[in-house]
Amino acid sequence: MIFKCKLYKKLEFSEKEKLLRRCCRDGLRGVLMPYSCEQRAQYITEGPECVKSFLKCCKIYKEQVISQSLDELDLGRNRGSGSSSDISGK
Repeated sequence: MIFKCKLYKKLEFSEKEKLLRRCCRDGLRGVLMPYSCEQRAQYITEGPECVKSFLKCCKIYKEQVISQSLDELDLGRNRGSGSSSDISGK
């Protein structure tokens, strides 16, 4: 996903410490299981600052995924919009 790389670079450089960057990067990973960001954060053992960084990046990532999915749905609807006039011409 191209937007994931851009999003990661943007967020990664806003975090100054190496540990927090790693925590953020972990938040940007998609997980196949339907766990919320808060559920995933319960497994973090590196401390509250890491949890905060993880949650920030995880929530932004989820918002981007949802936004991209909605955009793709809109594009799918608009693709066939010009064909209705062809049917009425018969």
